[in-house]
Amino acid sequence: MLASSSETQRLIEGNFPIGKVNILSAKEASIWGLPRIHNLHTWFARRPAGAARALTLATVLSANTNIDVFEQASGVAEAHRSGKVIYVTRPRREIITELVHEQLGKGPESIAVLDPMAGGGSIPLEALRMGFRTIAVEYNPVAYLILKATLEYPAKYADAGLFEETLKAAKQFIAKARSDLAKYFPENVDNYIFARGVRCPFCKGLIPLQGVAPLLAKGRSFKQKYVKVTYDREAKTFHVETTDSEAGKALEKVGARNIRCPYCSKSFKLRGDPQTPFDAWFREHAALMRSIVEEFEHAGPEHEERLLELHIPFIKQVGNEFVPAWEDPREKQLLAQALKDLSSEVLDLQSYISLDEIPQENKWAKTARNKGLTRWYMLFNPRQLLALAKLLKLVAETAEKLASKYGEFGAAIALYLAFAVDKIADYNTLATSWHPSRTIIGHTLRGESTIDFRAEYCEMVVTSPGRSLEWALEVSDAESKGFRTAGGILPVLRFLCSEFRGAGLGDRVSVYLGDATRLSSLLEAGSVDLINVDPPYFEQVIYSDKS
Repeated sequence: MLASSSETQRLIEGNFPIGKVNILSAKEASIWGLPRIHNLHTWFARRPAGAARALTLATVLSANTNIDVFEQASGVAEAHRSGKVIYVTRPRREIITELVHEQLGKGPESIAVLDPMAGGGSIPLEALRMGFRTIAVEYNPVAYLILKATLEYPAKYADAGLFEETLKAAKQFIAKARSDLAKYFPENVDNYIFARGVRCPFCKGLIPLQGVAPLLAKGRSFKQKYVKVTYDREAKTFHVETTDSEAGKALEKVGARNIRCPYCSKSFKLRGDPQTPFDAWFREHAALMRSIVEEFEHAGPEHEERLLELHIPFIKQVGNEFVPAWEDPREKQLLAQALKDLSSEVLDLQSYISLDEIPQENKWAKTARNKGLTRWYMLFNPRQLLALAKLLKLVAETAEKLASKYGEFGAAIALYLAFAVDKIADYNTLATSWHPSRTIIGHTLRGESTIDFRAEYCEMVVTSPGRSLEWALEVSDAESKGFRTAGGILPVLRFLCSEFRGAGLGDRVSVYLGDATRLSSLLEAGSVDLINVDPPYFEQVIYSDKS
């Protein structure tokens, strides 16, 4: 809606090239390797940025605009001709300025485009790239920070070296994190698959739950792709090995929810109500974590024994191989050391541990709460929580130093580091699972309606070279000449800064943390020309629940 010219028919109402834009938008959504803004931070409604650009411009321009000129100005023509997508083409601001002057008698800087529910920022980003005065309003504080990182900071600080300084800070951050956390992980391990340890209700034998499928990887490039577990019925112990050929299922299922104990052969219901071993596992884990984090108990031998009974380091990924971890004493020592250090440093780290209770109204987290994980920190094992808290403390210390030195510019640099830690946290909870078909860890936010807990969970090694923090920030690809990316933060920032460098658009963007139903408290009457909004959708998961 163009408020100031409501009597003039707009291009969007007439000869808009919807076919081309649809094709290019579908392509944008499917092409892998683009520096998409959602790589900065997860958001749950990501619309094609190219379509947002074309629709915004078509709403500003009159219906009698030459369609060829419109396609040239918006980037549709270049994208259609070159096989690219609109998003990676640069809008022709000089043509847009000329058109707007001809039709409206003023420049793009005098036309205010508002997105009152801006979310991840596709609409305001493209409005700003075209040179319009851009206003983004968002109620969710996470999305507000995403908007600052996507729009405001690149537009204001690209010429001040935002990308270069963030790249420098990222390298220092990774080096310091690796130094601080190296003692908790072996040097060569990339990922862990943890089994949940449960006791048979009859014979009390310890059973590792890692699903019932032994497959670890489908790719031919991987070695030892299958898990084989053998049980000593007399000693009530188990042995784990990995093989190149399938060895059969580790546990025998009896019906839909029952399994047969590998020690005493009696069948029992595994999950489905609070008394079953699987559901009891979560309450026992919560009790262990509470004793350390809230009750400040010193981690002694009984805590270590309980930890290693509940959290079984089952398999570790070492390059293209899978290696048993359970019978390696070093693996147990490292996990126990993390528990000890968490207990001894918990007071110093409390500001960086989420002690908040999971709200009753949070529908997405209801499975965690119903299983006894009543506080957010309980979603992590001790090593995951310790690593996360230390990383957050490091971000806070870095932010304080940078802000003290550079002001808001320094705080902007630290925000991208914080996003990297948040991305790592998504792959390091009790709800991360293993995907044999893709040989990767599945992130926690994959649960669309609720958190999805599997029999096993995974841990990403935060000190692994080339993975984890380096993957989240993607330093190596950011330093290359192209814009191809595997999903890291720095290539996106590099792309955004390249788009805004020398453009002089930093004074044309405003980002507000506010309520779309109370816009009059933020904006003056008549101050907005165009409202372009992609609103939330009925009966989807509330974004605040997941973010």
